[in-house]
Amino acid sequence: MNRRLLIFCSLLLLGYSCHKEYSCEGCIPGAGIPPPPPPPPGQQSPLISTLNCTSGNFSSSAFEATPYSGQFNITYTGGNAAAYKADTIASTGVAGLTAILAAGTLANGSGNLSYSISGTPLTAGSATFVINIGGKNCTATLQIDPQVVVLNGIIRIPIAVEKERNLVVLGNGKVKAWGSNQFGEIGDGTTTIRRTPVEVSGLSSIATVAAGGYHSLALADNGKVWAWGKNDQGQLGNGTLFEDHVPKQINGLSNIISIAAGFDYSLALRNDGTVWAWGANLWGVLGDGTYSNRHQPVQVNNLTGIIAIAAGTEHCLALKNDGTVWSWGWNANGCLGDGSTIAKRSIPEKISALSGITAIAANGSIHSLALKNDGSLWAWGDNAYGQLGDGSYTERSIPAPMTALNDVAFIGTGERHSFAIKNDGSLWTWGWNGNGQLGVDFVLSFFQPNPVNVALLPGIKRIAGGSFHSMAQKSDGSVYTMGNNVYGQLGDGSAVLNRYEPGIVSGL
Repeated sequence: MNRRLLIFCSLLLLGYSCHKEYSCEGCIPGAGIPPPPPPPPGQQSPLISTLNCTSGNFSSSAFEATPYSGQFNITYTGGNAAAYKADTIASTGVAGLTAILAAGTLANGSGNLSYSISGTPLTAGSATFVINIGGKNCTATLQIDPQVVVLNGIIRIPIAVEKERNLVVLGNGKVKAWGSNQFGEIGDGTTTIRRTPVEVSGLSSIATVAAGGYHSLALADNGKVWAWGKNDQGQLGNGTLFEDHVPKQINGLSNIISIAAGFDYSLALRNDGTVWAWGANLWGVLGDGTYSNRHQPVQVNNLTGIIAIAAGTEHCLALKNDGTVWSWGWNANGCLGDGSTIAKRSIPEKISALSGITAIAANGSIHSLALKNDGSLWAWGDNAYGQLGDGSYTERSIPAPMTALNDVAFIGTGERHSFAIKNDGSLWTWGWNGNGQLGVDFVLSFFQPNPVNVALLPGIKRIAGGSFHSMAQKSDGSVYTMGNNVYGQLGDGSAVLNRYEPGIVSGL
């Protein structure tokens, strides 16, 4: 092997220029030749050894359909002091957010990266950002909470549906209603059916509405409750049995953060975690250990630390801050969820089959839904129309998971049908569809025991169901209806009997 240093010179205009090369005869190709010099600073590819998304924290909480602006900082090790380019990452899971990394330079060793997060998440759920830099990647997850908290911690539910009537809270805190009005449940001072939205009299600064069989409730942002409509069982809570055609405040109720209405009774949740009830009590729905009607609010027994309530036709649910669910009232078709055959129960008891629950639904129905913290959906009770979504028509007295759906962000029920909104904003419906209340053409079948996607309604934020119609609200606040229209509950002013596809409601 003969290694030689060769010096080459060339004649330039102003003198000689020499450079040297290494020559190696009989050597392995490339052996003995020094490596090329490193790229000048600023031209190296950014490299790191580890990237740790779990070490990061988002600077603020995020809520569905609410503009978000925050920061997310993550750490890395083994940086090579190289420059990196700016990067923009769109959220997945929950759409609507963007993470932006400004251009910069890695540390020589350990350091951190700061991403600016902005946008409006379309739904509740998990918004994920897949971060790639320096040859490593990791996933950051921002939890999007339901848009439920407003002034004084009041739980915000801006739409309500029951029987053949709808209520909507407007952006200015007023309320509009339409549909059946036999007992003044629209609240405009008349008993005239309304086929388009009209303003409910005398209400302002309203955060939440609830609809019973033929009575209505509204919760103001000062924690006070207003009621109107039918009152034959004391469901208006004013100490009388006289119906009211305009809202009147319920005396003795304060610091209320949520309301719910059953067929002929009402519920209210206070900010201390207690539940109050009034109205008919034949089935024990007032939860006070008796079966006597109450014309004014009484406290429900055996409940503390409650964070959400739901009122079925004649059964009730309460969600506790430990993720457990409690039930009481009528046990038709096993809707209490305790596996028993008891006809009714006047004191709440825990449903042992449920844990880690984050949301409950039983609006006007004799079946119930519960959403677990892993995004799974559980159902029990009546299933004659496939409203449990398990592919069968068999009722369940113990909650069971719906295997056909996961990654669920919001749930709701109608009288004989059910809803789920997934984290991607897609709407899924199942159960009775005889009037088009599922938002899909009836040729699929009047009975739909498996969830179907309502492709015509993307980006839905909230949905509720009545007896034979449904109402959905999109992230931009627009409202759509579908199903039966005998009492004008579709709100479009038309005389169409049934509508099998969603249609927008004007005048809101």
